[in-house]
Amino acid sequence: MVTSLFLFQIIFYIFAVIGMEVFQGLVNDPPTLNVSDVSNATEDGLYCGNPALKDSAFYESDYCYLNFNDVIASTLVLSTVLFENNWHSILLEIRVF
Repeated sequence: MVTSLFLFQIIFYIFAVIGMEVFQGLVNDPPTLNVSDVSNATEDGLYCGNPALKDSAFYESDYCYLNFNDVIASTLVLSTVLFENNWHSILLEIRVF
């Protein structure tokens, strides 16, 4: 049991590193904006740091925190894809890039 759990963590880590090498920086955490700052915000800062996500289900579902910018966020993405029901909308938007 312990061996299979350890093997699962190693496989997760390998895929997290591959994801960081391929997709790092394409999606960023949303900036924290006040209501008065929204009119002054740039388009790059609004749509998860990527204007290509402007009308996407990924942005509208507020999945901007699902990115491959560090190991913890990568593990969160992999866990979400493994266990959550909306995995198809996450993967379709990553595929766009």
